[in-house]
Amino acid sequence: MALSEKIIPLDSYAQFLGNAAMEHVADVYEQIELPVIAPTLAMTLAGIPVNTTTLEQLAGREGSVATNAAALLRHVQPDGMVYANLDPLGTATGRFSCSDPPLQALDRRVRRAIEAAPGCVLMEADYSQMELRVLAHFSQDAALLDAFQHNIDLHIRTAAHVLGIAEDDVTDQQRQLGKTLNFGIVYGQTAYGLADELGVTMKRAEALLAAHAAAYPGVAAWIASVHQQASNVGEVRTLYGRRRSLPNIYSANEALAAEARRHAVNTIIQGTAADLMKMALIRLHDTLPDEVRMLLPVHDSVLLEVPVDLVEETSRIVRNAMETRPASFAVPLKVDIHTGRTWADCKRTKQPCASE
Repeated sequence: MALSEKIIPLDSYAQFLGNAAMEHVADVYEQIELPVIAPTLAMTLAGIPVNTTTLEQLAGREGSVATNAAALLRHVQPDGMVYANLDPLGTATGRFSCSDPPLQALDRRVRRAIEAAPGCVLMEADYSQMELRVLAHFSQDAALLDAFQHNIDLHIRTAAHVLGIAEDDVTDQQRQLGKTLNFGIVYGQTAYGLADELGVTMKRAEALLAAHAAAYPGVAAWIASVHQQASNVGEVRTLYGRRRSLPNIYSANEALAAEARRHAVNTIIQGTAADLMKMALIRLHDTLPDEVRMLLPVHDSVLLEVPVDLVEETSRIVRNAMETRPASFAVPLKVDIHTGRTWADCKRTKQPCASE
């Protein structure tokens, strides 16, 4: 081979690096019979449409909104788009992460500047209480299963249990307490953390956590079993077998060991939710009309740009793709779909499902 044939043009150097990295991972993927994927650093999102006039107005204000808007404005390209980097394994639990710029963490007020192209709307499809549904599947707690199988408001049910009142008597403020307790369990919230968040005494926080454990005994038993499993083998796995090593579970430092126990529970729940989301995105990629663009996954939701005349059809496709669950999954999956001219508007307009 002539020397000139080995020279790599500068504009293809990133591709060269990708190919070089592929040589190192191909053998590993082939041995476990998985398709070889490109290195994640090479993944760039399709352009996110931005209204620069709105963004400039926001950047002219004061405070965090102006800071967020000015940072995003620096990334807008001449075509009016933002091209961010997407890493499908960017978090320890396996969720997508987005960087340069971090669009997933965009201030909600700045989302007003993310605007659909003419003739299109933005559509946000969001899993409803995905992590709690995953918790119900793993824990097999009877009360959790019943709530999701019969479409009962879980936060109202929790508030009623811990406060000792009828579900019909639960106020909006009390429902928020139930929500705090439910999601606090997923993230391993301590009595100290709960007391700080709710502004109550430690004694009151401990009583609330004890009442939650009594209301959902299957959850408490499952969490204990996860802690034991992690201590036995030093790792946990999601529903689809993705592994996270937790060496600190053996630490003599109790703070580190406690953190590892929290990570054990959260990895199984959030990691399985991430697995289900990625499988849904694959189904969407295979079934969406060519005119529809998937713009960005955001934790348990996905943002799309949809031509106005395809909104109804796309809603049906999205709901079918995202609510399809594994055959063994214990509870239904539910998706809320919202549309709007801007990303901020998407929370204001709900697309009804066929049964509504």
